[in-house]
Amino acid sequence: MKKIIKFTLIPVFSGIIILLILYFLDIIDDIILYSTVYAAGLNLLNSIVAFSMFEKSIKKSNQTFLISNLGGMGIRMIFLLIVLFLSIKFLKIHMVSFILVFFIFYFSLLAMEVYYFKVRIEEKKENNS
Repeated sequence: MKKIIKFTLIPVFSGIIILLILYFLDIIDDIILYSTVYAAGLNLLNSIVAFSMFEKSIKKSNQTFLISNLGGMGIRMIFLLIVLFLSIKFLKIHMVSFILVFFIFYFSLLAMEVYYFKVRIEEKKENNS
């Protein structure tokens, strides 16, 4: 669990703290702050689900591992697209900042997921040897 916190929560909360500082310095307004927090929250939820699925499936067979992670990635991507479109349509947000921050956090957290998966798989190989 500490590794998951290290790879997701610290960078996301660091970004949110930077946004709060910008908000308190009157550089950004309320709607932009809410838009970026929504985007960060969605991506944080996505990453937590990915890490959870990975941790549950790493001890299983290769087939189960691949189905859980690759199939889960497809389902998570569809879920994110639906939520992205619904958020743009129904929430009072700044669309450009929401989309920009959404994709910044998405690709940043995706890179962290890949790195985390690589580290955990290497640990598993070392433990099996």
